[in-house]
Amino acid sequence: MTSSFNIDYLPNRSQAKELAQRIVNSPILRKPISLDKPLAIYGGGNLGRLAREYLERVGVPLAFVVDANAANIREDGYWTGVDVFTPEEVDAKRKKETLLAVSVVTARYADIKTNLIAGGWTNIVPFYDVTEAFRDRHPLSNGWFSDPISTYDVSMINAVLEGWNDDISRAHHLQFIAWRLLREEWNFEQAPVTTDNRYFIPEVLSELSDRKSFLDVGAHVGEVAEQYINLVGPDFDKIWAIEPDKNNLKRLKTFKENLPTNVIEKVEIIPAIAGEHVGEQLFFEGLGYASQLSELGAEALEVIALDDLSLAPGFIKMHLEGAELNALKGARNLIASHRPVIAVTTYHNSNGLWALPRWVMDEFPDYKFLMRLHGWCGTGAVLYGLPETKGKN
Repeated sequence: MTSSFNIDYLPNRSQAKELAQRIVNSPILRKPISLDKPLAIYGGGNLGRLAREYLERVGVPLAFVVDANAANIREDGYWTGVDVFTPEEVDAKRKKETLLAVSVVTARYADIKTNLIAGGWTNIVPFYDVTEAFRDRHPLSNGWFSDPISTYDVSMINAVLEGWNDDISRAHHLQFIAWRLLREEWNFEQAPVTTDNRYFIPEVLSELSDRKSFLDVGAHVGEVAEQYINLVGPDFDKIWAIEPDKNNLKRLKTFKENLPTNVIEKVEIIPAIAGEHVGEQLFFEGLGYASQLSELGAEALEVIALDDLSLAPGFIKMHLEGAELNALKGARNLIASHRPVIAVTTYHNSNGLWALPRWVMDEFPDYKFLMRLHGWCGTGAVLYGLPETKGKN
């Protein structure tokens, strides 16, 4: 059962290390999820849609959908043919006989679970935990569990806790570790999880007026590029959008074509994968924003190193479903030369515990680094890098 803890202070460096040791010393009580009951999902939003498509791919029947706004969900043509109920509309017997997977990471899982238990539900899990049972056939990895932490891991985690530029980062790093290792939901009251400003936190926004070029690595269908344009206005210099998935590329091209004429020519789409070295790697496509490099992929696609491209970005965003560290290693010269602001997701695998932040802290010592959580259940973690002296772009 997921435990929840409220912490009413922001940990300084010393306190953060003590809390990290508390996590490491705690017994790991998690158990594999048994899929021996009909499976329903709670939440019909974006993650609920992903959950439905995921279950179809792995061959697990979806019994029904539960959502507090069931009436609106029923009117959405996407859910045609699927039974949708409010939590109260499901009878007591069915509540006890169903495994309910919570497909919401924009609200605190512990609160959702508490409310569902009060309503008579007995078998409740985060949706991403369900996906761990199917890693042999689907690459989605957002539900990963950390292996036990070694003494060396602790020393590296402590080094990263030391290196963050503020106590909010230390709080969010600890919150992330506690979920991944223990499935405990730590809540630092003075470090709220913000779900509405991923990639564009205040510290980034204060830099954007001087940074007119944007490199979007893992551009999906252009939603972050659109945010960038809305924030800086149409007089930006350049956007490079890197995306390998064929379906995503079609929608990305449509996004570009629908931009104003004076903006279209400043957006360049690059159909490739960003990595450390040039070559080819297997890619699992057709998963929307979950498409990714994977040995389960059916096709080998081109991998490029960003250092080999003639780019001069003032702001780099990377969201690569776990391939961010290799992409950063392939961009070390670009970052050192042009000193962009960077925003990199760190939650898709264990690199986020310390390997990725430790690498960038060592590689770019004249940057300030922050960590922010933009989702619950160990998701939405983003590392932000802010150069202490500005680059040229």
